[in-house]
Amino acid sequence: MDFLLQVTAFVALIVFDFRRAQDGRIDCVPCARIVSSPATDDGGDGQRLHLLARYMRDIHGPILSYRAVKFVVIAVFVGLAFASIVSFLLFPLHASWLLLFLFLLHQP
Repeated sequence: MDFLLQVTAFVALIVFDFRRAQDGRIDCVPCARIVSSPATDDGGDGQRLHLLARYMRDIHGPILSYRAVKFVVIAVFVGLAFASIVSFLLFPLHASWLLLFLFLLHQP
């Protein structure tokens, strides 16, 4: 059943989202359109890049492309994952605390 859902519904939703993006509509409010300006600064395809996209392209992307930065990012991620695993093994959560957390989470 899950396979049929993935093959049909999810593909259809991806197509609808692609059409929404091509039509210039906002993802959270699809009835609203994004007004495009005639100024271009992304290479000439007619759409201006937003501040975050320009930051990712001009600053963040080139910094992350350095080999040393890649190693540092991976080392920090592995270190944090290891610290999380070790802290869970040294200080395990009791089931009562977990049940209390889940109970409080689902309160109206």
